[in-house]
Amino acid sequence: MNGNRFLLKIKTFFIVSVIGIFCFSGILYAQFASDTLVNDDGSAFEQLLRNGIPSIAIHGDTVYSTWQDARAGAATSNTIGYDVYFAKGTVDSTGKITFGTNVRVNDTAQSASSGHTAVPSIAVASDGTIFIVWKDDRDQSNSDGESIYLARSVDGGTSFLANQKIDILPSTEAYRHRRSPRVAAADGYVYVTFGKGLSEALEISISSDNGVTFGSVQEILSLPADESVIAADGSYVYIASVLTISQGVGLPSKSNVMLYVSSDHGQTFGTGMLINDDGMDKQPQDISMAAAGDNLYLAWRDNRNVTTGVSGGYYVYGAISHDRGATFGANVLLSPDLASVTNTSDDNRNAPTVSASGDNVAVSFYGVLNTYKSVIARISTDKGTTWTSETMVSDAFSRPSIGPSSIAVSNSMACVLWQADGKYAGNTGTGNNIYASGYVFGTPSAGCPANVNEFNTATSVLKLKSICIDGVYYVGEIELILNFISGTFQIK
Repeated sequence: MNGNRFLLKIKTFFIVSVIGIFCFSGILYAQFASDTLVNDDGSAFEQLLRNGIPSIAIHGDTVYSTWQDARAGAATSNTIGYDVYFAKGTVDSTGKITFGTNVRVNDTAQSASSGHTAVPSIAVASDGTIFIVWKDDRDQSNSDGESIYLARSVDGGTSFLANQKIDILPSTEAYRHRRSPRVAAADGYVYVTFGKGLSEALEISISSDNGVTFGSVQEILSLPADESVIAADGSYVYIASVLTISQGVGLPSKSNVMLYVSSDHGQTFGTGMLINDDGMDKQPQDISMAAAGDNLYLAWRDNRNVTTGVSGGYYVYGAISHDRGATFGANVLLSPDLASVTNTSDDNRNAPTVSASGDNVAVSFYGVLNTYKSVIARISTDKGTTWTSETMVSDAFSRPSIGPSSIAVSNSMACVLWQADGKYAGNTGTGNNIYASGYVFGTPSAGCPANVNEFNTATSVLKLKSICIDGVYYVGEIELILNFISGTFQIK
């Protein structure tokens, strides 16, 4: 072009038409690697994850995962024979995760005729100590009784120390089940919450020595454990729950997302704060929460968009605080993209989980995307201000079932763990397996299709071999310099 320069004033729509298709690497779309099978047994009845429970974590460049596994159980039952399993993996430059040998975490093994563990939850301290909690029936003296147990690893998951019993489990209780354990770790403290019996009571046990010992169990809030989650950062501990309130005989109950904040390592909690801002008699559920510094993120499944006679409308909503839960902006619709809503069940999004690290936050859930039952993710690298588009995490297979999932994010990557039917695309797998995939931030052309020019956001330059503008055809090493603020572009 002989060094000639053209400076043209353009409208926003013309920017799109001139550029055609281009990619903002790591901004508009995140290309996850192909699926990795996590469980290393080939004939298990099934492996399970649970809605809203953190089952994957990242520390450094290592990925840790845990799940409920029936490889020791009967081939026709999903009520006995479950163990808690763990695997750690490494992530290559493309986001592909390679997992090592699976490790049984509960040190009292289950069998095909007796024994049951369930709903494992994982957390990793800043020093790399791994904590996994679950409910376990090893202490039952009759047909009743489930305890809460914890396993701790101080060598990056190579081995686990002896299981620690967290609850008391007195034999005099009429209904001795413990349920829905959750774990969080921060600032040298470890927090384990769970529900006791049939009562609407959330209990907690706290360790102030990084999980070596735990204090006595205390009732902290009158909340349903099944709908409660915990997060921690520094001295702050957060409890979020879906609380159902009766509105009287003949009236529908109302459910609200409530948040309770402690700034003293869980010793005291403030008054509950209402998080969902729809103000309607709807039913939020499947709540998840993550904390990173001053930032707190909540995500849940919300049916405020459901209308009579329409099967779709179960969407994922979120709430974001940048002052440790003191204030929140308006609720954010995280999925689906309203431009693609069909008002059918294909619009539904289920079981969100959220994770945060530094300025990065990511959410995963499952639903139908591009006609496939999929695990889907969205990622933000600016504290939830902007998000990638909906990204299919799982491979495009016609699966009988998929989900739930769990997501973990670090300063360099996002990784997702999920449950899916092993029978897909002609595969003769048995029951549900556990799969995983990762995305490495800044991966070159991560979301760009083949043969499409990539826009460099650092230099605002799109390099082209040729371009046609207003009927004038230019050939050569062309640089199209874009200025989105002034609405101009420059060719040189």
